Amino acid sequence: MSASMNLLPGMPSRPALSEAALPAAAREIAALVGLPKTLQLVERLGGTTFPVPKRATKVGELRYFMLADVVGVEAADLLCRHYGGTNLYVPRCAEALRKARDAEIVATFDRETKEKSASAVVAELALRYRLSDRRIWLILKEVPVLAVMEHINPARRQGRLL
Repeated sequence: MSASMNLLPGMPSRPALSEAALPAAAREIAALVGLPKTLQLVERLGGTTFPVPKRATKVGELRYFMLADVVGVEAADLLCRHYGGTNLYVPRCAEALRKARDAEIVATFDRETKEKSASAVVAELALRYRLSDRRIWLILKEVPVLAVMEHINPARRQGRLL
């Protein structure tokens, strides 16, 4: 799957995301097939309950091929061995993905405002993430200041805190 897959509306690429940030159901899947395959599953089937096949019937084979199309044959085999015959809820992971996106926005803002004005960077971020400039400013205000302090140039800290 390409690096440009959209996991949230307005997100141009997969953000950096740790397994610890995911809901328990997604962490369990990630432990089995890995984080990249889990994120693929979340993107395509998030928020749904998928009947994981045992592959004993034609319908089961069809479901297996559908699953393999999403996560690949190896991951589909693992999921069928572990969850076969059960209904697997695939969480949306919206909060974790939103937080990762917001952290990516803040990091990009901090990096790019070294060479461009804050307003110009916010305008670019709004277009890139398909969000309003007001939402970008709110994201920049909402991120805990202590979490980003080490990334902010000391001469600019006061401006970010206001």
